Amino acid sequence: MRYLLIFAFLLPSVWGIAQSTTKEMVNALRESATQGVMYGHHDDTMYGYRWKDENGERSDTKDVVDMYPAMMSFELCRLEKGLERNIDGVSFDKMRAAVRQQHARGGYVMFSWHADNILTGKNAWDVSNRRVVQSVLPGGSKADEFLVWLDRLAAFFMSLTDEQGKPIPVIFRPWHECNGSWFWWGKDFCTPREYKALWALTVKHLKRKGVNHLIYAYSPGSNITSQQAYLERYPGNKTIAIMGVEGYAIKATGALADRQKFIGRVRKSFDVVAPLAQKRKKILAFTETGMKQNTDPQWWTQTLLPSMEGYPVCFLVTWRNATNDDNECYGIYKGHPSEEDFKRFAQNPHIIFRK
Repeated sequence: MRYLLIFAFLLPSVWGIAQSTTKEMVNALRESATQGVMYGHHDDTMYGYRWKDENGERSDTKDVVDMYPAMMSFELCRLEKGLERNIDGVSFDKMRAAVRQQHARGGYVMFSWHADNILTGKNAWDVSNRRVVQSVLPGGSKADEFLVWLDRLAAFFMSLTDEQGKPIPVIFRPWHECNGSWFWWGKDFCTPREYKALWALTVKHLKRKGVNHLIYAYSPGSNITSQQAYLERYPGNKTIAIMGVEGYAIKATGALADRQKFIGRVRKSFDVVAPLAQKRKKILAFTETGMKQNTDPQWWTQTLLPSMEGYPVCFLVTWRNATNDDNECYGIYKGHPSEEDFKRFAQNPHIIFRK
């Protein structure tokens, strides 16, 4: 036994490697924020405008500017149920491969998790039962089943390794938009204490299963007006590394009033969150954004860019481009009304992509 203990001490453990790579990534993100804002897009290589299930190398972003997003975002919903594809029909095997490809090109990955409603069996937007959070916490009627869900997430995260078998650190952003009430973990369906307990349960169980290469992001929603509101459900400095802001442009027409409304709303949120992130030495990010029903040919340079100027934003993530729904395309694609403006946006030396 003595020799086994010595051997274990001398041999770098996977846990130790994961901890090391996670710290390296946090430092790299901090350094990147001093250089500019990393452009991100949800499901960028999984599908896009009028295409899906290609070789994993295609990207609407790359089609336009011959570069990939520096940050990619993927969704884990339905992984908890042991299914092969997520809520948007994306294969988890292809997602795993995409993480490795993005890591190899020097980019980063963030995961969201719109977990299904464990009480009703419906999706995350089903708020017909107000006690879902209570049901998954210790002692709740679904506590044991929820741990199985977390076990499946843990197994997936543990499978995210590079060619040398080294853990790939990724960002995990569960339980977001908690200041709203459209998800079962929203503010009307659990107390701040219960919400924090949900976070603590999630993090502790994943770590118990050996998952130590996650960087956790907190983004309670859009229209943040006060530090008190932002921090009401904050999981704590020991857990969170990234403090996020969200904000979408709905029906972006290009009218000056529309632009000013979006810019003003987002900058108010950054005015609240940026000082909090600086004080706590956290990374500031624009974790979800984009334009819906867009007809503004200059949205990228005249609306999105001014909304972030002057703040140490590390990255932004535009939401997905649905394959067959023009109104659900939040990023860029070839033929989009703002294609030329996106090219100008991409030429800005402070907007970062990956080749």
